[in-house]
Amino acid sequence: MALQHKSIPREHMHDPYRWVVADDAARDALAPTTEDIGKRLWKQDDDTEWTLKSAGPAVWVIAAPVQSVHGRTGAVAAQTGDYSPEQVGADPAGTASQAVADHESAADPHSQYTTEAEASAAAPVQSVDGKTGAVDLSADYETRRQHNLNATTDPSVTDDSAAGYEPLSKWVNTSTGEVFVCLDATAGAANWQLSTLTIDDLGSAATANTTDFAPSSHTSENQTHGAPAGERLVHTADLATLTETVHAAASGALDRANGGIHTLTLTADETLSVTINEGQSLTLHLEGGDTYTVTWPTMTWVGGAAPTLTAADVIEFWKVGTTLYGAYVGSIA
Repeated sequence: MALQHKSIPREHMHDPYRWVVADDAARDALAPTTEDIGKRLWKQDDDTEWTLKSAGPAVWVIAAPVQSVHGRTGAVAAQTGDYSPEQVGADPAGTASQAVADHESAADPHSQYTTEAEASAAAPVQSVDGKTGAVDLSADYETRRQHNLNATTDPSVTDDSAAGYEPLSKWVNTSTGEVFVCLDATAGAANWQLSTLTIDDLGSAATANTTDFAPSSHTSENQTHGAPAGERLVHTADLATLTETVHAAASGALDRANGGIHTLTLTADETLSVTINEGQSLTLHLEGGDTYTVTWPTMTWVGGAAPTLTAADVIEFWKVGTTLYGAYVGSIA
């Protein structure tokens, strides 16, 4: 049968503390025994409770009625999340907590600031050749010259530096098919030289070394037998329009034997090779150079550097001795 506390005679009741002392000195003066281990002491000067952990010598530990705080033990300090504003009386109605939750869940709580998505859309280019910030590419690329590839007249002395032209600028007269190269862009005295041969030019070249035939019995299509003594027979030939073969290259292997004009559309990065003899030239119409990387053969570029390609470009190759040369004619994108 359980014994009711009220039934215990008062003289048999004990205080909750084995010892009640005034201060540390009084506590340290005690001589507890091993039978007292686990019993408690109340120190009045700071109102603390102590438990006897061991005797001989006495070891006291301060009592800790709180065993843990939010699952944490030891010297526990309050941290974010331990208490809500409502629990500490700061937001009894929960209004502030709801306002914070609504703010955090909003898609764009600070419309006055640019979001990451908005910044990316405003500046889609994040880097150039791996460089960021105030990128300077002046040392990486050759300055693009101004050309006129759609003219209907020949260039004049006023098509000069003031108009944006410089040495090696190109000029194409689309009405005649003639191409000019600027040798000197001095203002008011520009010097443009024709870089193509007309049919008249070819005719002069064809007759420059015409063979004189002495009277003989030789007969040809344009020559009769038995010319009078002392007269020369000049063999003539019909001059026809010079037409280059246009070859659609399937790869970067460009060979003059396939034609004087090659077209090539890149579908991947490509390494080019150019097979031409000394004194020959080859024109390349290249597409896709802005998307794929072109590795050029060992060669010398007019201007000193390979061009920066666009979606469609024209490049001219020629060979002098064993040196392959190249010139960027211009973009036709």
